Formats: sequence, C-alpha cells, structure tokens
Amino acid sequence: MTSLCSGLLWGAAGWAFFVPDDATLQVFLYTSLVGLAAGSIIVTSYWLPAYFAFSVPAIGISAMRLVAEGRAEYVGLALLMAMYLLIITRVARVQHRAACSLVELRDENLGLVARLSEEKAAVEAANRELDLRVRERTAELEEEVEVRKAAEERLDHLAHHDPLTGLPNRLAFSSHLDRAVALAARRGRRFALLFIDLARFKEVNDSAGHNVGDRLLQAVSERLVGNLRRGDHLSRLGGDEFVCLLEDIADGREALRIAEKMLGLLSASFDVAGHEVHLSGSIGICVYPDDGEDGETLVRNADTAMFRAKAQGRGQAHFYTPAMTEAARERLRMDSALRRAREAGELALHYQLKVDAGGQPVGAEALLRWTNAEFGAVPPSRFIPLAEDTGLIVRLGEWVLRESCEQAARWREEGLDLPSIAVNLSVKQLDHPDFMALLASVVEDSGWPPSRVELEITESMIMDGDRALESLHLLRASGFGIAIDDFGTGYSSLAYLKRLPVTALKIDRSFVDGIGRGGGDEAIIRTVVSLAKRLGCTTVAEGVESEAQRRFLVDEGVDVLQGYGIARPLSPQAFVAAWREACERSARG
Repeated sequence: MTSLCSGLLWGAAGWAFFVPDDATLQVFLYTSLVGLAAGSIIVTSYWLPAYFAFSVPAIGISAMRLVAEGRAEYVGLALLMAMYLLIITRVARVQHRAACSLVELRDENLGLVARLSEEKAAVEAANRELDLRVRERTAELEEEVEVRKAAEERLDHLAHHDPLTGLPNRLAFSSHLDRAVALAARRGRRFALLFIDLARFKEVNDSAGHNVGDRLLQAVSERLVGNLRRGDHLSRLGGDEFVCLLEDIADGREALRIAEKMLGLLSASFDVAGHEVHLSGSIGICVYPDDGEDGETLVRNADTAMFRAKAQGRGQAHFYTPAMTEAARERLRMDSALRRAREAGELALHYQLKVDAGGQPVGAEALLRWTNAEFGAVPPSRFIPLAEDTGLIVRLGEWVLRESCEQAARWREEGLDLPSIAVNLSVKQLDHPDFMALLASVVEDSGWPPSRVELEITESMIMDGDRALESLHLLRASGFGIAIDDFGTGYSSLAYLKRLPVTALKIDRSFVDGIGRGGGDEAIIRTVVSLAKRLGCTTVAEGVESEAQRRFLVDEGVDVLQGYGIARPLSPQAFVAAWREACERSARG
C-alpha cells in the first residue's frame, strides 16, 4: 500500500509539473522519473508486488501525460518509457527471483543454524547427562569394587582361618609349614612341631553344652596365643586339636620346655560362662629335620607322638621316635582287622565265674576275646583301647550285650539259671543317643530280664559330670544293676558316690594283688568294704588268685569273689561244667 501511494504521488507530480515548452525541465522531469523507476527496481525488487505498485503508477501516469499532448515526440518518449518499463520489469522479475532465492537460502541457513544450535544444545545436554551418569556409575563401580574386594578378603580369611577361634586353620597351617620347611632347608635351621590334644573337652561339651564348649575353645586359644614366642604359629586343626610351629629352636629341649609351659597353661582352670572348667592336654613333639623333611611327615609324626603321650596319661608331652611309626602302622592294620573280626567269626565271649564267700556261684562276667590270623590271640588290653579310640567299641559293645543276654537265656532253657551276668560298658556306649533303646531291644529280643544284667562302668567314667549321673539313674530305673569297676583307682569323691545309683563296688585287682605285702592295700580294701556297706552296695573283689587272698577277703566281709583262683574265663560249654562243679563243691562244704 505504501508503494502504491508513493507511485501515484510521483505520477501525479509528473502530470502536474509537466511544462511542454520547457525542454530542459521536461528532460529533467522524465529523467528523474526514469531514475526513480530504476531506483525502485533496486529498492523494491525484493518484493515484486511493491515494485509494480510503485513503478506502474509513477511511470504510467507520466507516459499518459506525454501521450495526452499528442505530439509525436512525446508519444515516442512515452513508448520508450513503456518499453523501458517492460525491460525494467523483466529485470525486476529476475532480480526478484534471485532475491527470493537469497531469502530462501538465508531462511534455510537460519533454520539450519537454529537446528544446529538446538542439536548442539541437545548434544551438550546429552553430554552433561552422560557425564553425570558416567560419574554416578563410576562411583557405583568403585563402591562395588570395594565391596567385592572386602568380600574376597573376607572369603579368603574364612578359607584360611577357623571361624570360632580366629586361628589359622588346617589349610593355612599347611601353607605356612611348607614355607617354614623351605626356609629352614635353605638356612640350615631347625624348628619343632607340637601337636596338642585337649583332654576332657568332650565331657565339658556334652555336660555344659556346645555354647560353653565353643567359648572354652576360644579361651584356650587366647591363653595359648598370649604366651607364644614372637614368630611362633598356632593353628586349630579341628575339634579339640591344635598344632603349634616353633620357629628357629636350638634343640629338642627348648621345644620340650615350651610344651611343658603349654601343658601348665592348659591345666590352670578356665572360667567360662559361670562354669569353672578344668582341662589337661597331651602334646606330641617332632623336630625338623630329625623327624621328617616335609610337612606331611612332620604332622603325621607329631600326631603319632601325641597319641603316645595320651596313652601315658593326661598332662604329658612325648617326642616322636621312629618306632612309633611302626607301632602306628601296626595299629592301622589291627584296626582294619578288628573291623572285619565279627563278620570273620573271630570274636568270642568267654565267661568268668563269680562266687560268694561260701563258694556258691552267683553269676558270671562276659569277657570279649579276639583271635586273628595275623595277630593271633590279641589280649583285651590291646584291642579294647583301640576300639575306644576309633569308636568301634559301640558296635562291639552292642554285640557283647546282645550275645551275653542271649547266651544266658539259652542256659536258662538248658537248666542253668544265672542269677546275674555282668557286662562291661564303655563311655562311648553310654554317650550314644540310642543306647537306652538298644538296651530295651536287647532284653526284649533275648527275653533276659534287666534285673539280672549288671553293667560295669569304670570309676573314671562315673566322674563324667551330670550327664553320666543322669544316664546311670535311667539305667537303674530300668532295672539294670550298676557296678563301679576298678574302684579305688579313680578320683570319685564320697559326696559324689552318695548320688550314684550303684549296686556294687568292684575292688581293683591291684589292691587284691597287694594283700600280705604290707603296702597299705589291705587297709584300702577294708575301707572300700566299709564304704560299700554304708552305701548299701555289694562288694566284688576281682583278680583273686590265691587261697590267702580269698581267706582275707572273706574275713573282711567281701561279698563276691572273682579271679583265676576261682575260675578262668571259659567258653560257654566249659563254663557250664565249671558252674556245676562249683555248685557241687559248695554243696559238699
């Protein structure tokens, strides 16, 4: 609209100021109009409608004015102006298209720049977000790495340490021992290995509970570790077994001195959860390189020495000797043979006659015998401790109980009615959870009444705390007789004996053997007889071998006699003959 008004204004001005006679003014006027028209191309060609709106009125009115004069030169000039207008219009159109292309290109460029800016902003935002996520993930990964590292360290610690005591376990000890062997071999040094076994720990565990047992093991570990030399290495192998590696010792005497110190530490009382606990230990000692040049041999030999120390009694330490290895090998062969003995028919029960003061038979004791092709007739003093150590005594004891009761029932059917049959009982049998059920099964299957079964239990086993006391009361309530075997050789107190449901005290053969030798054994026998009468128990003297011993025991009031001087342990057939002979002899007076 502005261009149109401007064009009309310029055209009207040209019409009004046109002076036909003034040639100079005319030339100036039309030259100016043409110049304005040409200028309009440049100014308005970017928008073609604006150009037409300005140029057509401006030039067209002037051209019409010239034509209106009717003069040929003016008409020619108007035609020239019209032609010029057409040429300029053509140029304007080309210029307009070019301008439009430039505008479009500019717009495209501006759009592209805008898009690039947006994309750049988006990329920068994405980069910032990515950087943030990378930093967060990096932090998470670092935390995961720390957690995994801590977990791996924890697993490694658990794999090489005892979870209860925190001591190195068997695996860690084996590695440390191998390194110690290699180092000692290079430097020409010696070291010692102490294999430590705790005595009476199982009793504490069973009587006071596993919690007290666990805390006791912790207390033992702390006490031993707190008294080790710098550089010594204590490990727990499992259960109540420990092993200590003594680095760089001068000789075996130094190892023995340290072992004796440890035994002293173990013998001191422990206060655990309100319980005053007394322990002792057995220690086997071996020295590198004298007793072995590799870790496996050293541990095996120290273990062997520990068993020898244990056999000598509580609170002992013993050095390894090569002879122990042969003994251990023989022990393994004997254990293997003993496990097959029942199926091979190598086991048998012999029965030893028991008589009263007048010689009248009152019962028998069942005694296990083993004859093997390799070892011959093995004495009970060899194979019974082996069965105890290996746990085989539970199976053997069951067989003895069942066979003796069935034999007594068979004798009754044959006319020999035993008043009582005595069977030795092991602590491992008493501790077995199925023992009461086993006894019930034996008496039911055999038909032999429990009132005619006397279970002999050693005095040391009687002292196994409240657990033994409870078991003995259950046995007595079931009708079984309870006899304390080897009485006088243990540590039972009179106060504790009063609580026991015992029916008989068996005087140990060592006291019977001392009769007439003036060693105080006779006084002990009198004391035991007096004690038994006060407790309402029967007294039984075992190991009676001479007439002098028999007379003394009868004179002192012993109720039952047993031993080679009365009758040897016999096979079932021979026992029947001995029983009848004893009955006849007693009847003759």
